[in-house]
Amino acid sequence: MCKMRLRLPSLDEEEETTQKKKRKVGENHHIIAPYRVEPELLKLNGEKVQYEALLKKKIGTLCYLENLQKEGTPAPICPVCRNDLTEKWSVLQCGHSICLECLSLILKPQTVSMLCPQCRQPCNVKKVSYVENRPEERSPFQDVKGSHSTKVDAVVSQTLQLTRQQHDVKILVFSAWEKVLDLLAEAFQENNIT
Repeated sequence: MCKMRLRLPSLDEEEETTQKKKRKVGENHHIIAPYRVEPELLKLNGEKVQYEALLKKKIGTLCYLENLQKEGTPAPICPVCRNDLTEKWSVLQCGHSICLECLSLILKPQTVSMLCPQCRQPCNVKKVSYVENRPEERSPFQDVKGSHSTKVDAVVSQTLQLTRQQHDVKILVFSAWEKVLDLLAEAFQENNIT
């Protein structure tokens, strides 16, 4: 958030304006003439009310989404067809969810906006998010102990995977740089690879 102090012109600045000197665009835009105080105040108060309402709406959406994120929350239900949203669904700007089938029924061709079926908030179609519930993929580097570069982690991870598949597997590692072999040796020791 940025604040700017508005002020009336000083006597010197008033003389400049009476002499009709042209101001550069954007220069001294914080200095307003006395006759512009009331309209400027009305404009700023209107903007304040508008942005406070927008902030209140965004805070409500944030609270709703935070409650959804809490563990133990049951799977969301589509407010239109009342089916569980388990695999794929859409999330509207207001934070409410709707299944893809119902969304396609609500949206007509060339629709720009729609009303949320639950809270009746207008939602821009381009800002609808889509969710696909997939099991978390396990990173291949999760089993690697220590903090190494990604290339060293990849070699150690591949070696661990090969030794799990076949315990007595023999592996040769080639490198043009001796320093890389030293780093690999340290990583192999940390991960009990002999």
